[in-house]
Amino acid sequence: MEVHNEEYKGYKIIVSYDEYAYSPRENSNVSCLFLNHRRYNFEWYDSDISKGDDIDELIKDLKSSGYKYIMPIYAYIHSGVSLSLGSFSCTFDSGVLGVIATTDGNIREMGIKKHKKNIIKAYKYELDLYNKYINGDVYAYEVLKDNTCSCCGNVSHDLIDSCVSIYDDDDALASAKAYIDSITD
Repeated sequence: MEVHNEEYKGYKIIVSYDEYAYSPRENSNVSCLFLNHRRYNFEWYDSDISKGDDIDELIKDLKSSGYKYIMPIYAYIHSGVSLSLGSFSCTFDSGVLGVIATTDGNIREMGIKKHKKNIIKAYKYELDLYNKYINGDVYAYEVLKDNTCSCCGNVSHDLIDSCVSIYDDDDALASAKAYIDSITD
């Protein structure tokens, strides 16, 4: 579904929802998510850690398996899903969904300094991307150039560039314009 359509420096930019976006959890992440809900299939990072409804037991299992910086993840589920490191004011449609944690290996791999403030900042960023993904707020752009046939006058729209899995529509538009700038300047 098209979100934005614009002419820019002789090119047509189309920004649309990315219906086939890949999960940001497929990338390298600092955090590991352990989310359990009976109606949703959320991320569960480590198959060696058993799923269960007891959050205290989960935290104990994670600690004994070497996970650190374990924090609860809260969910507000009401005509959409919102995940947060902090609780929501509506207690009827919200509660603890699971936890977010990391390992020394993840911290090292991602080059983050071992300071709780840095870890929480990374958690918030990664949770923000995951929120956008599970709610379908992921975009793609296409850059097209009109080509007119000299014989018959038919106009075709040639695909010049495209990019998918962008987690902000303004970023998708800016990326398309940056590409056009790079080939026209």
